Amino acid sequence: MSDIERIEQRLSALERAVVDGDPEVPALEDRASLAADLETAVERLEAHDRRLADLEGRVDAVEGAVGGVESVDDAVERRANAAVAAVDRLEFRIDGLERALEGRHDRNGSRSGSEPGDEGAAERAAPKSTADARDERESGSPPIASADAAGESGERPGVERTVEAIVSTADDGGSSGDPLSESEVDGAAATDEADGATGILGSLRDRLP
Repeated sequence: MSDIERIEQRLSALERAVVDGDPEVPALEDRASLAADLETAVERLEAHDRRLADLEGRVDAVEGAVGGVESVDDAVERRANAAVAAVDRLEFRIDGLERALEGRHDRNGSRSGSEPGDEGAAERAAPKSTADARDERESGSPPIASADAAGESGERPGVERTVEAIVSTADDGGSSGDPLSESEVDGAAATDEADGATGILGSLRDRLP
């Protein structure tokens, strides 16, 4: 039996008592139990309200935590994007520095390095000089320096012979009493100067009268 049915029975009993004048009302003692049941129902409703409020608070807390996590994710994403951009800029600058260093090394190498033809010419000249020296040794011909020395030595006896002739002429002239003329002396001096015998000419002049 539900509460509504019990309430209807009690109301009908009250009506009969009032209408019929029956002072005894059956089951009036159940009013106390009905009031207790109502109070219990009210308490249960209030407990449910408190639980709902607690659940709402927890849901709000969860939503706040989720919002905080989302904001943290956004901040982390922004920092990651900034880090990626910084790395890109750093790589670009490193590439620029590498290109600049390569260009500088290339310029320094082109300035200090020798031309390709110079090394080949030096390599060709060294074997050629070696071959010339070997040919001269095999043929027995004296080197150019020795030939020049021989030429100088050949010129020197000629000069000495000329000086001896002049000296002998001067001696003969001194013995015969005919000294050399100044023109002859000057001509001999010019010849000696042309041959490079300045010291010998001085000695000749000292011996002339």
